Amino acid sequence: ALFLLGRRGSIINIGGHKVSPLEIESVAITYEGVNDCACIPVDDEELGQVPKLFVQLNCKKEAFDEELLRKYLSCRLAHFMLPKFIAVIDKIPRTNKGSLKREVLK
Repeated sequence: ALFLLGRRGSIINIGGHKVSPLEIESVAITYEGVNDCACIPVDDEELGQVPKLFVQLNCKKEAFDEELLRKYLSCRLAHFMLPKFIAVIDKIPRTNKGSLKREVLK
């Protein structure tokens, strides 16, 4: 059985694989240096779409090692689910209720 989580528009179609951003976020948030995160689809010529992960750190930006995060994710996610892009931002945009505002992320 296949269960798709989240809204239809937020599903990432990665070369025919349907992936919920929540699947990627639920793993990324467990990384020690990540305080909050959000994942969105971005267009890709080869695969159609690929994941882009935004992270809000709980450490200084200088102490963050993107390669270590990539290794962490690669041990816990299928290869096609790995974010092609990772961006460090000051604050993940959320509504007053705490819901992600994916539409403002680029």
